[in-house]
Amino acid sequence: MPLWHVLPRFLLPSTLSNAGAGGVLILDLPPDEAARNAELMKSHSLLAIRLIAPITPPERMELIAKSAEGFIYYVSRQGVTGEQTSLSASIGSQVLEIKSHSNLPIAVGFGISTPEQAAEVAKECDAVVVGSAIVRRIGEFGAHTDLNSEIAAFVAPPIARAIKQRS
Repeated sequence: MPLWHVLPRFLLPSTLSNAGAGGVLILDLPPDEAARNAELMKSHSLLAIRLIAPITPPERMELIAKSAEGFIYYVSRQGVTGEQTSLSASIGSQVLEIKSHSNLPIAVGFGISTPEQAAEVAKECDAVVVGSAIVRRIGEFGAHTDLNSEIAAFVAPPIARAIKQRS
């Protein structure tokens, strides 16, 4: 998730595209900045991934949803990111509201920490993001030569299995 004000200086869109990125979630480039969005995305075949938060007003949600490409990332809770012990009770209703404005898949993230939480969230959406849980494991196993296997052991069996059993 790069920031627009530093992206051109440190990570050119062409670099992202050449590395195989299909889309970019840029936190400080809102859909209102249509010209800059088009310049960044279309010239490098990158999709504009948009964020919607629990406090996003319905009118703004509609604007964001209509300008999104690829998928919409729903931030499941207010506050700071990081692993949480409980889920927000409004995830299901918020995802339904977003889906009323877009046919794109909805990914939900922000604080989802365990396979059980991932399975619960997966009942409400199309994709689950467990970024903070992965970052914690990188902190735990970062010095290990087999870091990739440690991350895969967390994501592949437990998270994937939990999500597949969501129904």
